[in-house]
Parts: sequence; C-alpha cells; structure tokens
Amino acid sequence: MSSGLAVTKVQREQIEAAQAVFAPWGLKTEAVMGGSHAKLLVTDPRGKVWPMTITCSPRYRTSAATYARQQANRLLRRINDELGVTRLR
Repeated sequence: MSSGLAVTKVQREQIEAAQAVFAPWGLKTEAVMGGSHAKLLVTDPRGKVWPMTITCSPRYRTSAATYARQQANRLLRRINDELGVTRLR
C-alpha cells in the first residue's frame, strides 16, 4: 500500500482483503486515491490495469472486508475471462 495514502482502518482492511485474493494469482496491486475513494489498481500479466473502487461506511465494518473479497473475486473472474484462463476459484 502506498505510504501517503489517507484511508480509514476499514478501507485498509478492505484493501488487504482484496490483495489477498489477487496475490495467489501473481497479479500486482497498487492502492491509490481516486477522488474521494481509494482505488486498488490491479495489473494483469499483459499490463492492462483494472481499477477496483474501495467504498464503505465504518458502520458496516463487519461486512466491509467480505464485500471487498466478493468484489475482488468478481474482478478476478473478469480478468481470467479476458485472458482465457479456465481455472477459476
């Protein structure tokens, strides 16, 4: 995660949960600020960058990481479909 990134604890947990989904696949991730929300930029093996917006409310902290994992898995399926990878989680 970028050292100068101003995110809440909940957003940090979401970023870490999403990064854990992409790491086993060898996809590079970078957390950046995109306007008022943090974004996780996922780079596939061909160099294409896929953005994933990190949004949440501290009121929903318990489900925020779960939601981030679900969004990451959906994005992973889209990336795998475009790359022609048949092994999906």
